[in-house]
Amino acid sequence: MFNITLGLVYFFGKQKPPLDLTTPSLAINQLAAKALYFTPSARAYLIAHRPELVPAENQKADSEQSRLFAQATQDPAVWRRLARQLQFDTLLLTGDPGEYRPLLRHLLSSQDWVLAYVDYTSLIFKRSGEKSWIPEDLKPVLGSFSEASASQRAAVLAQISSKLLAVTQYAEAKRCLDQALDLDKKLPEVWTAKALYQLHFGQWPQALESANQALAIDENYLPALSAKAHLLFTLHKFQDAQEVSKRLVADSPKNPQVLLLHAKIAHEAEDYTTEAETLLTIIELGEKEGISTTGYQLFLAQAYAHNGQAVQALEQFRRVLQAPDITQEQQSNVQECIASIQSKIEPQSGQPALSVPVKN
Repeated sequence: MFNITLGLVYFFGKQKPPLDLTTPSLAINQLAAKALYFTPSARAYLIAHRPELVPAENQKADSEQSRLFAQATQDPAVWRRLARQLQFDTLLLTGDPGEYRPLLRHLLSSQDWVLAYVDYTSLIFKRSGEKSWIPEDLKPVLGSFSEASASQRAAVLAQISSKLLAVTQYAEAKRCLDQALDLDKKLPEVWTAKALYQLHFGQWPQALESANQALAIDENYLPALSAKAHLLFTLHKFQDAQEVSKRLVADSPKNPQVLLLHAKIAHEAEDYTTEAETLLTIIELGEKEGISTTGYQLFLAQAYAHNGQAVQALEQFRRVLQAPDITQEQQSNVQECIASIQSKIEPQSGQPALSVPVKN
C-alpha cells in the first residue's frame, strides 16, 4: 500500500569531522559552466564565491526558479523542462545523494549526460561528449589532504566512497572504503560508510553490525542511526526501527527524507496515528515547495481509514479526487475506497451516504 520509493537517508555533514567536509569548495572553485544547474545546498556557497554562476532568478531561495530547481531534484519531468528552457551544460549536485536521488537516477540512465567529477561533497555532470570521470581523477582530490592526519583522510575516503556508491562506481567505492578502514577503524563515519555499502548489496546482518559498530563509537551519530533505522525496517523489526526513527525526526523535524522514512516505518508498525501526523507534515512541506502531494494525500487517507477515522478518510479521499495530477488508476482505487467506507458507516449512522464529487 505504501509504495514510496525511499533513498536511504543519511547525513554526512550533520556532525562535522575534524575537517569541514561539508563545504563544496573543491568542486565549485574549479567549476566551469555556461549554464549551471545546482542543487539547493550549493546556492549559498555559489553566491558567496562564484556569483557569476548564479542567475538573478536564483539569487533568492524562495524565487519561482529556485523552487523549480528544488522540485527538479525529485521530479525528472521538471528537470527536463528546465533543461530545455535554460540549456544547461553542467550540473552540480552537492550534499546527501538521498536529497536528489530521482534526478541522479535519471542522469545515470541518460545518454545526454556523463559523470565528470567526484569529490567528498559533490558530483558534477557534463553534457555527453565531455570527458567522463575515471578513478585516476581522484588523485588531485585526495592530494588536497596529503598533509592531513590518518583520521581526517579516512573521513574523506569514507565520504567519497558513499558518493561513488550513489553513482554505481562500485569497485572504486569499495577501494576507498577499504583504505578508510585501514587508516582508522575508530571513526563512526567509516563504519557508517561500510554499512551503506553492505546495505546496497543486500548484506543486511553485516550492515546492521557495521551500523552498530559506528554507534558504539558515537551513540548519537546521525548517519549511523539512519542506516540502522533503514536496516531494522528491512529486517521487519518495525517497532525497533520506529524507536530509532523517532530520534532522527527529533533532530531533523522538517527533513522530507527523514519524515518519509518515519511514515513508512510507522505504517508497517501499524501506528497509523503517527503515520498520519507525519504525512501531514510532509504534505505541508511539499505544498510550500510547490511539489505535488497527491500521492502523500492518498496515503494519508488510507492511514485515516486504517485508524478507523472514517470522516477524515472520506474528506481526504475527496481531496485526492480533485487533484489535477491524479491518475485513472488512482481515481478508480479512491472511488472503491469511498464506496467501501460509506457502506460501513451509513447503516451505523442512519445518515445518507456522503456526496463525493468525481473528477471527470
